[in-house]
Amino acid sequence: MNRVILAVYGSLMAFSTWAQPKVDYQKTDKLLDVAPYVAYLADTAQKLTFGQVRRLPRAAFVVNGKEGLSLGNQELPHWFRIDFTDATAPEDLYLFTDFPLHYLDVYLIDQNDSVTVWKTGLLRPLGGRHFLTNNYSFNLGRNPKQVIFRAQSPTLYLPFLLGTIQPLVAYTFKYDLLIGALLGLILSLSLYNLFLYFSLKDLTFLYYSSYELILFYLIFKGMGAHQVFFTRNNPWFNADNITSTVLCATFSFLFVNKFLNIKALAPRLYVWNLSILAALMALMFTEWLLPYKIWHNNVLDVLIIINSLSVILGGVYIWYLGYEPAKYFTLAWFLFLVSVVVRFLSLSNILPKHLFLVDYSIHLGMAIESLLLSFAVAYRFNLFRKEARDAHALVLQRSAENEKLLLAHNCILEEKIKLEQNLPATAPNDLQLLFEKIQTERGKNKKLAVSTVEGVLLLPIADIIRLEALGSYCTIYLTQRKKIVASKSMSEFEPHLDKLDFIRVHKSHIININFVERYVRGEGGAVVMPDGTEVSVSRGMKTELLGKLCIF
Repeated sequence: MNRVILAVYGSLMAFSTWAQPKVDYQKTDKLLDVAPYVAYLADTAQKLTFGQVRRLPRAAFVVNGKEGLSLGNQELPHWFRIDFTDATAPEDLYLFTDFPLHYLDVYLIDQNDSVTVWKTGLLRPLGGRHFLTNNYSFNLGRNPKQVIFRAQSPTLYLPFLLGTIQPLVAYTFKYDLLIGALLGLILSLSLYNLFLYFSLKDLTFLYYSSYELILFYLIFKGMGAHQVFFTRNNPWFNADNITSTVLCATFSFLFVNKFLNIKALAPRLYVWNLSILAALMALMFTEWLLPYKIWHNNVLDVLIIINSLSVILGGVYIWYLGYEPAKYFTLAWFLFLVSVVVRFLSLSNILPKHLFLVDYSIHLGMAIESLLLSFAVAYRFNLFRKEARDAHALVLQRSAENEKLLLAHNCILEEKIKLEQNLPATAPNDLQLLFEKIQTERGKNKKLAVSTVEGVLLLPIADIIRLEALGSYCTIYLTQRKKIVASKSMSEFEPHLDKLDFIRVHKSHIININFVERYVRGEGGAVVMPDGTEVSVSRGMKTELLGKLCIF
């Protein structure tokens, strides 16, 4: 019986040895992914020590056996183990990883059973850890026997790479170059749009600038550099796993709603986006009030995915409505979502790892998104400026026409004076006709002050065909197929319009009845304007409109 037990135990040990191969590094110009050689163990009691783990048999560990080591969202600390062959490396070997972890303890055991210890992680005080940032390079020497490390963090992804100093420097150089370029791009875009906000007082630029600044902080946080420059040894800030993401989502919501005007054009989508933001806010408070639980991150991941899809849907819909800047906006968010999907597929072992474009797809996606969003904001600004210039050209044209009208007025006044002097008192009708003609001509000169990116324009009211409400904005449609977007609501312009010519036919529309080409019968009906637009009429305004149009 004992022989059978020994045979079974020996078979299990042999299987375990085969299942966890030892690392035999051959000098190369590339870094070796050691994830297939890693075995791991969940510390369910959270009391295991290095000495206890070192004495455990290999059968106690689960062998990873695949490229990349991703355990997803976790509450428990985990122990990891890598075994090496007895071969001596030609140069010192370095074990490299760059994922932010709350705690990381690394124990190196060499062929002489000597132990070297590194303790790091973003929740350890700066003076009590071996590395300031989240790029860790452990010098294993030339004769490593075993590496055991303990990691604890809300998300456990350990991209461990092994190699000599030359390929390690080449790899980290690409990383530093990308991060430096990305931080410079985001900071410059943020400051530039902040300058535009102070110049133009348009909240779109402020929200976009704030969104970029939050992205800047998130990258700093991912590097661990924010602790060195900002939060130092503040555990609350350094442990932040949800709050900064929710802040990013908040400024994203403000920017998206302002840029696309979703509240006015797609109110149901606005309410949906607002409910997602409220759920994220509630989740943020759970991080503050409750100890970390695995469901925190799981719910966060789901909400962020839903929010991203909702933003893309909003961009597509507004683009469909004819708002040209939305195309750059939609493309920006879509490409960023693609970069996130690429990273997720890599962590799920569907796409290959340790390809630079795959490993840093999210960073590249951030750069592309920032550039395209800046194009979208610039396109929007240029579009408004073009509309303002077109309207200004119309104003200049009307001013030239008004000069001619002034000359005509002078002639009329001269005729009036002659009539008063030469005609008998029995000719009041002629005087009345001249007076009405003067009043009519003067009425054409009435102006409406409209603030634009080019300054305040005084639009001839006689050239206004209709006004359309867009939330806090208002689009004013003019003759000669011109239009302009004003940064005031339609209700602010309504008191300055002549009620004889203008009527609010709908809560979102005011029309000039002098430009109505056709009335379409219906419950409330609709009016057709010169540009072919069909404006709906509410049931409550139908009777008044028909009276003004003399339709009985």
